[in-house]
Amino acid sequence: GLSGNENLTFEVQYSGDQDESNNSISASFSAVTEESSPSVSLHIETDGWGYETSFSLIDLSGAVIEAVDGTLENESTYDYEWNLDPGCYVFTVADSYGDGVAGAQWGSIDGIIQLVDETNNDILWEGVDFGDGATLSFQVLSELNIEDLEATEISIFPNPFKDYTNLAISSNGTQEMIIEIYNSLGKVVYNDNIVLNSGANNVKIESGDLIPGHYYINAIINGENNLKPLSIIK
Repeated sequence: GLSGNENLTFEVQYSGDQDESNNSISASFSAVTEESSPSVSLHIETDGWGYETSFSLIDLSGAVIEAVDGTLENESTYDYEWNLDPGCYVFTVADSYGDGVAGAQWGSIDGIIQLVDETNNDILWEGVDFGDGATLSFQVLSELNIEDLEATEISIFPNPFKDYTNLAISSNGTQEMIIEIYNSLGKVVYNDNIVLNSGANNVKIESGDLIPGHYYINAIINGENNLKPLSIIK
């Protein structure tokens, strides 16, 4: 349920502790806001000092997916591709001299580094003059494999919402609609069957036990999927 910038403090309490000065530790962190499909790529064009540039990609447990340090050639191009499991990842890029890959100012060429969500063709991070380094945390969502047919016009309001939202839908007659809500890992966390009446229909959906975060709602009518993003806030 945490979001945005937070400060978390842990305190250890132990009967008979002889040194209470080391009982607390605090840490600040930012919520992961970047989302990606499992298909992620990294494009690197080095400047005249490729050996200064390094990068790493690690998962939430600290396992290294890939890391390169000091082996990139000068004025060269590199491409990496990964098919990542759902979860959170940290991408870190560094430059030992402190000027990123902005080599033109020193008589070489400017390079560029791009981390890309290939499925959606979204640039997750891009940098040229990033100083001595930069870090991006992002979340990989599972592929739901549900085709959004958009056969039926459905509107959701409010979205984002806190306590409840409404599905407004027009039906040509009496028919059944299945509602499913998926979390960011593709797991169904809410489902319901609704009978639509002819004409305008309004279906109220309460947040209930769902924690704040990003979801997808799928309204299935006559076997056709209508997939929409959904966000719950505090």
